[in-house]
Amino acid sequence: MASRYITTLSKQKPFKQIFLKPLYQFCSFANEQTPTHDSQPDPHKTDDYKKIESLCKDRRFDDAKHLVLSLSEKGIDYNEDLFILLINGYAKSTKKWDIVKNCVKILLKMEELGVSKTVKFYNVLLEVVISEKKWNMAEKYFEKMLDEGIVPDMDTYRVMITGLCRCLRVETARKLFEDMKSRNFSPDFVVYNAMIKGYVGVKRMDEAEKIFMEMKGLGMEPDLVSYNLMINGYVQVRKMEDVERLVVEMKGRDIELDLVAYNTMVNGYVLVGKMEDAEKVVVEMKERRIEPDLVTYVTMIKGYVKADRVDDGLKLLEEMKGKRFGRNVDVRSCLGRLKEDCDGENMSESQQSVLQGVEVYVERLELLALRDAARELSELASRRVVGNENSQTDI
Repeated sequence: MASRYITTLSKQKPFKQIFLKPLYQFCSFANEQTPTHDSQPDPHKTDDYKKIESLCKDRRFDDAKHLVLSLSEKGIDYNEDLFILLINGYAKSTKKWDIVKNCVKILLKMEELGVSKTVKFYNVLLEVVISEKKWNMAEKYFEKMLDEGIVPDMDTYRVMITGLCRCLRVETARKLFEDMKSRNFSPDFVVYNAMIKGYVGVKRMDEAEKIFMEMKGLGMEPDLVSYNLMINGYVQVRKMEDVERLVVEMKGRDIELDLVAYNTMVNGYVLVGKMEDAEKVVVEMKERRIEPDLVTYVTMIKGYVKADRVDDGLKLLEEMKGKRFGRNVDVRSCLGRLKEDCDGENMSESQQSVLQGVEVYVERLELLALRDAARELSELASRRVVGNENSQTDI
């Protein structure tokens, strides 16, 4: 994908010729296309903007579009801000399947009407498209933005790099990462952490370490998110010595480990068969008044079973059943953790029985959460019906 992306980023010129072009050349071209705005906005335009904004908030998108398209009849020039309002409105819509389709329609309508676009519009469009996990489409519109001579800004880089790293297209993300630095944009914590997360996702800890050290070299002390990402990466490649080194560093900087860090460490020790160390982590959690959650229990039970400490696993399973974990339980993550690096076929019946008991219990929690959510929705709908009936009675 990276090679196609580089060679097709511009139909006229290759990637590096366009993207590394001197910034002033881009700016002169982009500024010619950017509409000028008076310091004092037209009062009619302001009123229309507010009306469109209100319609979008009320999910009346058809009415909002109709109002936007009727502005020319009032002699008011179209402005990209009005179309951005529509895109943001669709982005907050509950009809998720319509979001990208409608955003594309808005873009096509702008081009049909000859409305000038700036980097502001493309940043909003890219953010919506990436939030819907349309990675290829995001790259397509990024290419289109460059072809139109619009210069990426810090927000563009941030949106694209985080999106590309999320889908593990780290090579393409790295090229944008280097390009943004060549334009004197300083990557922030969001961008650095996104790059680390991307390399961790493809288990390239050597590159993640380089990004981590680059942050430090610039005087940007890694935050809790950075450390958690690195700890997770080292766990994936089974380097618990490096995990321990980072934990010492965190404590030396008074950065307190959170539940995510503790659970990741527990999982790491379970994966390398060091249950005593995993137990020490749980003890430390409790001493700091951080209660083990469902992930902690599932991971520890699996560790005991793998270590052939079935009785300890059964005891913890019963303890887990007596806990209340609330509704915000990531069941898929728990089941994934349960099956990670776990060869059930070579286990005894008693070992398999404990793991099956965990799986059944976790799935039951999911069903209970769905039932409670459905019940709440039903009660909310009933209250709304009663409220409407009372309103009609008052009238």
